[in-house]
Amino acid sequence: MIAHILIVDDQESIRHFIAKALTDEGYQVTTASEGKEAVRRVEKEPPDLVLLDLRLPDMHGLDVLREIKSVYSELSVVIMTAFGDVESAVKAMKLGAFDYVNKPINLEQLSIIVQKGLESQKLWRELKHHRQLQH
Repeated sequence: MIAHILIVDDQESIRHFIAKALTDEGYQVTTASEGKEAVRRVEKEPPDLVLLDLRLPDMHGLDVLREIKSVYSELSVVIMTAFGDVESAVKAMKLGAFDYVNKPINLEQLSIIVQKGLESQKLWRELKHHRQLQH
């Protein structure tokens, strides 16, 4: 099964750069440029992982994270930030973010985090399935 990744960033060049790299790695990639659009996409067709920028034109990334987690709590969300804002990264982790990466994006580092996030997602699904079988 091909993993589906949603990239949420208001800068088209960044969305394109990351989407190309992840598509080249064999992932199915969709993108969103605003927070509300990202939340709608997650509600409509939940991806396996979300790469989420903190600074978006319509909502703060932490609010987007909160909304995504309220809809789909197990979803792996990786925060992307250009501002090295440790405080926001810590808040994001407390809200359930899987991890965070600093911009400019290091593709090697991102690839490893994406793999770990997808692995975590897979374990969640297996655990959920196992618990359903027991009931």
